[in-house]
Amino acid sequence: GFSIENPWLAILWLLPFFRSLLALPWMCNVSLDMCAYGLRNPATGSAEFWKKPTRCVASSLHFGILEKKCDGSHVHGDLGRRQMIVLPNGSRKSKIEVAGAYTASFCKRLVTAVRAAVNDAVWFEERDFGPAQH
Repeated sequence: GFSIENPWLAILWLLPFFRSLLALPWMCNVSLDMCAYGLRNPATGSAEFWKKPTRCVASSLHFGILEKKCDGSHVHGDLGRRQMIVLPNGSRKSKIEVAGAYTASFCKRLVTAVRAAVNDAVWFEERDFGPAQH
């Protein structure tokens, strides 16, 4: 199986291969907002959430548990493409680069989905297909 995650408006989703993938009826196509998983600007601490609308496409319906939308209870900061921030350790990075890291909350949910998908997977033995061709 597989899963692919990218920002909701990423050009990736417009490429012919991915458009055909999204059209498959058995694909799990999930919409989520990373702020719902606690994505924040580390330079401002808990004061500024980053919404970062995201799509995850997977070959297992177990990835549906990733769907989680913003509840509107907080303020969103701008993730401007070229905006730089100073992190608590003094280093400078673009907001986009920092927002690309997964939160612990998202990682836990992702691991749950992967475990469930692996436990449900059909594993094929060599005897089913003959010896591997190298």
